[in-house]
Amino acid sequence: MDYDNWKFTTKNKNGEDVECDIITTIESPTSSDYEYVVFNDGTVDENDNIVFMYGKLYKNDDEYELHNNVNDAELVYIKKMLGPKITQHILDAFKEGEE
Repeated sequence: MDYDNWKFTTKNKNGEDVECDIITTIESPTSSDYEYVVFNDGTVDENDNIVFMYGKLYKNDDEYELHNNVNDAELVYIKKMLGPKITQHILDAFKEGEE
């Protein structure tokens, strides 16, 4: 599931509010309780590349709760699944540009 213009606000390590953009979500292969979420808080690295952050997005009724307890094996899975999603997103953007 992809979210266009989905944002959320959280606190950074200094206790300041930070607005984050959801890049995409990826279904968990082992649980229906959550999806993995890939997001960015506007941070870029020294080469101006977007820094991705990862978490688990739990939905309870109409409320969402983000957990940042992604382990190494889950991170490998997320990154593996993220590549095709980004490729498809780029292809879709090109198709929209041609219309």
